[in-house]
Amino acid sequence: KKITLYSTAVPVNCKAAQVASLINDNGYKATVDGIDLTGANEYAVNAINITSGGFIIRNSNVTNSGNQGIYLWNSPNSLVENCTLLNTNSFAVQASTCANVVFRNNTLTNTGIEGQGKYAEYVAMEVANSCTNALIEYNTITNTGHNGINIYFSNGVIVRNNYVNTFCKTKDDGGGIYSWLGSGNGTYSGIQILNNIVLNGIAAP
Repeated sequence: KKITLYSTAVPVNCKAAQVASLINDNGYKATVDGIDLTGANEYAVNAINITSGGFIIRNSNVTNSGNQGIYLWNSPNSLVENCTLLNTNSFAVQASTCANVVFRNNTLTNTGIEGQGKYAEYVAMEVANSCTNALIEYNTITNTGHNGINIYFSNGVIVRNNYVNTFCKTKDDGGGIYSWLGSGNGTYSGIQILNNIVLNGIAAP
């Protein structure tokens, strides 16, 4: 396939993604520290089925992810810490079925603001589907297409000391910090939302 680029001058610094996932970990405990990940077509990090020890990523930069920045599934005791995620089309950081996951001191900017994400979710940070005892703290989340922080179908989630600014830029019916019980109106407990700063909800145009 060819890409045609029109420019009145010689183009410089043109880049195109070539692989679906930059880190694809299925079942192996791993630590990623101090790595720059740029330009995944799908996932910058896709870590699944790490049932012993979890997946750890810290002090890393994730930019220009075509779908999701960091995705964790069935990987309890995982940690995302001191990472910067910039220009993510769908979820920047998402954990599903990951007990005791921690998202701490990350900076997430420009998530889903162009409306190009595969799943049309445009969420900066999410814990969902039995992420029991998750901790989300000291994160800075700016310019998000829909929700800044999602909590879905999980007990014992603590969301504290986060800064969320400018959300719902692409979709309405959301929030800086958003929780949903689902259509079945299930019961979830132990969710604590403490000492967060949430500013500037923007209605979608």
